[in-house]
Amino acid sequence: MNKDQFVNFDKTLEEKLNDIVKQLARKSNIKDVCALLDMKSNTEEVNKALDEIHEEMDKQVVTKTELNDALTEQNAINEALCAENCSARWLWKSGELQNGFAIPWEI
Repeated sequence: MNKDQFVNFDKTLEEKLNDIVKQLARKSNIKDVCALLDMKSNTEEVNKALDEIHEEMDKQVVTKTELNDALTEQNAINEALCAENCSARWLWKSGELQNGFAIPWEI
């Protein structure tokens, strides 16, 4: 191996080592991992949170009778509102005015 080949080999090796050092620097060390493990929730905390969620859900759940009553009431409201919301559509096909200003609805 001549001097130029050795210098190129040395540069390549140094670049690869620097790359490895950078990759290792990005990895977490044992101290960081232990700190994260200490912060994680334990089984009791998770169970407590689930119990709280179940209690809130139990408060929100209505019986089938209450649901049917609410739906019946809403249907009555919808029917009353729909009765007041009637409309019709008329067409002006000829394009001519009646008495010079009035639109004759034809269909």
